[in-house]
Amino acid sequence: MKSTFLYILLILLTAVGLSACTSTDEPDPDPGVKESRRTVMVYMLADNSLGSSDFDHLDLNEMQKGVVNGALGENARLLVFHEAYLGATPVMKEITPEGIVVLKTYPSDISGVEASTMHLALDDMKALAPAASYGLVLWSHATGWIEDGIVESLPAADIPMPLSFGVSGRKKMNIRTLASVLYGRDLDFLYFDCCYMMGIETVYQLRDAAPVMAGSPTELPSAGMPYDVTLPYFFREGAPDLEGAAKATFDYYNSLTSSSRTCTMSVIRTAGLPRLAEATKAIYTLSKAGMPKNFTPQRYSAVSVSNCNYFDFAHYVRKLGEEHPDLLADFDSALAATVSYEEATPYLWSAVELLHHSGLSTYILPSYDDASDRGYNTLDWWADAASALGE
Repeated sequence: MKSTFLYILLILLTAVGLSACTSTDEPDPDPGVKESRRTVMVYMLADNSLGSSDFDHLDLNEMQKGVVNGALGENARLLVFHEAYLGATPVMKEITPEGIVVLKTYPSDISGVEASTMHLALDDMKALAPAASYGLVLWSHATGWIEDGIVESLPAADIPMPLSFGVSGRKKMNIRTLASVLYGRDLDFLYFDCCYMMGIETVYQLRDAAPVMAGSPTELPSAGMPYDVTLPYFFREGAPDLEGAAKATFDYYNSLTSSSRTCTMSVIRTAGLPRLAEATKAIYTLSKAGMPKNFTPQRYSAVSVSNCNYFDFAHYVRKLGEEHPDLLADFDSALAATVSYEEATPYLWSAVELLHHSGLSTYILPSYDDASDRGYNTLDWWADAASALGE
């Protein structure tokens, strides 16, 4: 399923160099712990401005409220890997109707954006709360495809691995690292409670992490997801309802007024991404890199076009393919099979009118020569689609 040799090599090297943290050496589940129907873990990295403003504890209170009100349903568990502000010792917590319980305390010198730490937390999720179904919520700051994080040397290999989900102190984890950690983890869903993660470059890199993903292609308000409202959708009997959770988040912000009424949400089914890449490549092959003439792209952030890293994906592709109706029809069909839900408020922060919203963002390269900017040409989306753009 991987489209580049380097990506496969990095995964194999990670498996060798981090063997103490990978699935081959997962801690054995406690035989006295009964397997639950579903376990969801919130991976909460709050050693940043969100933590200094106490948004992590506000969300923990929302989770507690939701669980007390029956959000888990029957035979399910909610865990939180919590890295608090100012380098506090990370802990694994469980949210129960009786209160918040600490299940494990981690070494104080680890960072939540390091691959080894996330591997360990995912292993512990399965050991401490074994289940038939697993879901993961990523909670922090994020910048999607932009690879500007730290570089970590893999043990037993002198190859640097770039570490842009999450902010832990001054460190970040790049999207390729996140993809390598989540690969093969048997997650049923991935929910991004952070900004800018529903970009085509990002979700395509993570296409093997889970069959369904939800989040926002734009900036989210710092308060993020209203957990007391959304948790029941994660723990629904049968398949988790990501569309319901995304809609609940959108409805919450859409009910507000003035600049507080700002939100975009979408859900994608990753099985549709390979076909969407092929349909996009067919259009890109007949196009050139750079901003199309006489075109004002839909911005997904409140900055100038020249400084923007996130534009509406379909608005851009449809402009490139406007003279090729057959290719556009195939693209629209592939997009509809991939994006199962999308909604947007009329404005972003009362500053950017949202006239176009396909549920996915994309970066518009200024020119083909700019492909190396912030690691864009290292992404799978570049290899499988965007590199077809002409110079």
